[in-house]
Amino acid sequence: MFVVVFCRYAVRRLLTHDHDPGLPVVVPAVSRSAVRGVVVRSLANSRSRELLMVQIPGTGEYKFPGGGVHPGEAPWETLARELSEECGAALTEVLGAYGEVVERSLRRSYARYAGLPGTPGGAEVYQLTSAYYVCEVEPELGEQSLERYERDLAFTARWVEVGEAVQAGRRALGLPEPYRWTWREVRVLEDLVARWPVGGVVPVSAS
Repeated sequence: MFVVVFCRYAVRRLLTHDHDPGLPVVVPAVSRSAVRGVVVRSLANSRSRELLMVQIPGTGEYKFPGGGVHPGEAPWETLARELSEECGAALTEVLGAYGEVVERSLRRSYARYAGLPGTPGGAEVYQLTSAYYVCEVEPELGEQSLERYERDLAFTARWVEVGEAVQAGRRALGLPEPYRWTWREVRVLEDLVARWPVGGVVPVSAS
């Protein structure tokens, strides 16, 4: 049983980023919402700042567990499902909202990036809004239940110190063709480093 607090918190806008230059300021033709977990580990008398993240062995980088909200699915249900699938983790408590990142791109360029068949759409704007929530999980991790592309990338659940995750992400950004999510995750991690005091708690949006 876990505690749900989504309804009590407003989500702070962290960043808005355009993957394609010159995008018009218009209502997006296609919008998608995603939920991602900032999973913290409580350790007695510890000054470490550890997160449960998904490592991509091929690049060494880390990403926050999470994914798209399915039709009819509440955000907390998405978070619980994604944590179970990607990390084998059981959600126990949602502590509050950390923030959100908005990414925009041309629908056709996103289709090419995601490997979708053909080039659906054209010059329409595609928008992805990722909401990050601070949460806790059961200490023991179970088996993952990964999608095919996640298995292909060898998604590996791992507890990592936030500073180590930042450095790994920055190195991945220097690769010839970094993943689009790399930019987003590094910026959120950098924000965490700045706002999360050593030996303290992750700040969340006020209710």
